[in-house]
Amino acid sequence: MVVFGPGPIGIYTVQCAKAEGAKRVICIGTKEDTKRLEIAKSLGADHIIELGDFDITEAIREANEGLLPDIVFEASGHHSAVQMCLNSVRKHGQVIFIGLQHHDLQINLFDAFREEAILKGSLCYTWKEFKECIDLVNSGRVKVEPLITHTFPLKDIGKGLELLKKREALKVVLHP
Repeated sequence: MVVFGPGPIGIYTVQCAKAEGAKRVICIGTKEDTKRLEIAKSLGADHIIELGDFDITEAIREANEGLLPDIVFEASGHHSAVQMCLNSVRKHGQVIFIGLQHHDLQINLFDAFREEAILKGSLCYTWKEFKECIDLVNSGRVKVEPLITHTFPLKDIGKGLELLKKREALKVVLHP
């Protein structure tokens, strides 16, 4: 399984996949995501890949015993990751979009059609899924504390928002 995007949603996806028995999880991010990738690794990613001047599909194959994954999650919300996801899934595999896209996409769907991939989107959850997530956290199989990178008093909300904007924080907790 591959997760594009080591933000909070991507890292939680890594943890949930491992908690539910995924054999191998690969997390992919950019050079700006180095710290986030290390957190993903510490929380269960078997391999991390920092995007660079190389063929990402081949890098995924190298990390996955020569195979493309059955499931690819797009958790970054970045338009360039969408095409990489479509190019990185095995024949009849699934690409699941969980990162919010805030702009129009221009993608080549032929890649998905050629591989007969199943494309899914997810924006929210059911009450049953919410309970399952709470159970994973309560059991310790999914850890939330490592993603809380900063805490501030409520009066310093601006500092927290600035860190998030600069991608220097994963989650910020404000207290009264």
